Amino acid sequence: MTIQLERIEKTLAALAAYGALPEGGTTRLSYGPEYLAAQEFLRGEMTAAGMQVELDPIGNLIGTYAGREPGLPAVMSGSHLDTVPAGGNFDGVLGIVAALECARSWQDEGLSAPPFAAGDRYYRRRGYCLWHGLFWRAGAQRRV
Repeated sequence: MTIQLERIEKTLAALAAYGALPEGGTTRLSYGPEYLAAQEFLRGEMTAAGMQVELDPIGNLIGTYAGREPGLPAVMSGSHLDTVPAGGNFDGVLGIVAALECARSWQDEGLSAPPFAAGDRYYRRRGYCLWHGLFWRAGAQRRV
């Protein structure tokens, strides 16, 4: 499997633009306009990578790559798309982009991988939306 560093860098730069600050860094608070725009961008990238994309009832964006045996439990990876005020450009999104790049590489090479899910909201930033992590886990397990 070949990982494309240039593609990762372009995706990280594109996500950093949503909420970019003149002095550097990013502010992308949960459910704010920058967050929602970044989430739509990410939806497009997941779709282009051959993933089935859904937004669950509490706002988790989940991309699923069916893999070779769709009935098996999915391997899950990802992170959070929001940042703290004046957060770093890689905060959270690096985990999302790494998971996305796996799906992109599998699609590029026609590989049959295990079922895989990537998402943008496995937990929230401490002090901003911590409770979402609890609901995400319940929602992902269809307990909400």
